[in-house]
Amino acid sequence: MPNYALQRTGTAARAHGVPAAELLLVRRLVFVIEDECHAEQHGQFATLQDALTELRRRATIPWNQEPNVAPCTNWRACGRNYELVEYDDSHYPRKELRRIPVLTISASGIHWALGWEDPQAPSSCA
Repeated sequence: MPNYALQRTGTAARAHGVPAAELLLVRRLVFVIEDECHAEQHGQFATLQDALTELRRRATIPWNQEPNVAPCTNWRACGRNYELVEYDDSHYPRKELRRIPVLTISASGIHWALGWEDPQAPSSCA
């Protein structure tokens, strides 16, 4: 189910001659996985949870295999810096609300940003 937030607006309604009480705008939130290093988008998701599920899947794929292999000529020394970008898709162009660094995958390993660690990974605290 898409992520919708409803908002009433006064200024926009009056600009179009519609009383604010009668105008209801729909704000549609979407989440995009973006490789910050290479400015590539890697999928659009209806919920944050769906996007995180995809990042958990990517964390199980080796750094030198698709989709984690970097597109640059120096790919062996490069990697992917995956960010989650939240957009309000009811605007054109869509409006970026926040950008969250989440996961880095490279030859040196898989690194989850603080607070985004994979909850399915084995704990080092036993």
